[in-house]
Amino acid sequence: MRIGVCTLLFGPEDYVNVLKPHTEKNHESYCNKNGYDYMCFTEPLTDCGLPQWNKCKQSAFVVGCANKAPAILKMFEEGYDYVMFTDADMLFIDPDQKIESLIDGHSDIYVTGDVHDVATACTLIVKNTDFGKKFLAMWHEYDKQISAEVYNQFLSVTTHLFRNSIGQRRLIDQPCLNILLASGKVIPEEEWFNTFNSINLFEGNKFRQHNSSTHSPHHKENVERAHSLIHPELQDHVNVLEQERLWVHANVIREQGSKYLNGMRPILVHFNSPEDKKSMGQFIGEFL
Repeated sequence: MRIGVCTLLFGPEDYVNVLKPHTEKNHESYCNKNGYDYMCFTEPLTDCGLPQWNKCKQSAFVVGCANKAPAILKMFEEGYDYVMFTDADMLFIDPDQKIESLIDGHSDIYVTGDVHDVATACTLIVKNTDFGKKFLAMWHEYDKQISAEVYNQFLSVTTHLFRNSIGQRRLIDQPCLNILLASGKVIPEEEWFNTFNSINLFEGNKFRQHNSSTHSPHHKENVERAHSLIHPELQDHVNVLEQERLWVHANVIREQGSKYLNGMRPILVHFNSPEDKKSMGQFIGEFL
């Protein structure tokens, strides 16, 4: 079984310079220990029609989100059986936890979520199959300009995922991933909002149909219910993992320290806030 790991590390210098000293070294070390190949994409495979993307943080963020599916597909061209994508602001925390431990052998897509979404887009594993390729191509099709009407619908959802992440009338990768999981295909943008609300779990979303307390894979007992929100035609192909089997927020480990690390051992830790990113070096010194 050939396993590849990839990430994207490009954008404005201040962003890249914060992550570069830690990301590549950590990722390469983990992959070398476990016999995986690693690719860090330092240039986008598509610029989303934004030739000046590198001059603006918001545009760089849009381009970064749009390059996840193409990056995994590019890895498939090299013949990998499975590819794990991970954001550049995630580090491998336990070199003894292997990616194989998450693979059941028959699923094509492996995702996990948090208290906001059934699936997060910061990391996922995809099998190199016709279905895996089709799924990635459909996910990428959601990366497009949308009408002002649909855009404003999403702005009405009071969740930080949208207030901070929608730019140039586009949704970022994570809501698009969840819309695809709920619909099973590429649907007209007029259907996006209601479809998203059928799978979104954030308490600040007054239109959501389910609660994180019952359907978030952040809780082990909710994994099956989270899986039930995926479109029936996808359910046999998609494996929803308990969140802490795959990743955890850095602040959780900071708050619980060795007590946490002696219990659940996730593969990855996520430094998602600007403050978290700047403290990567300190975190490595304390916990890695």
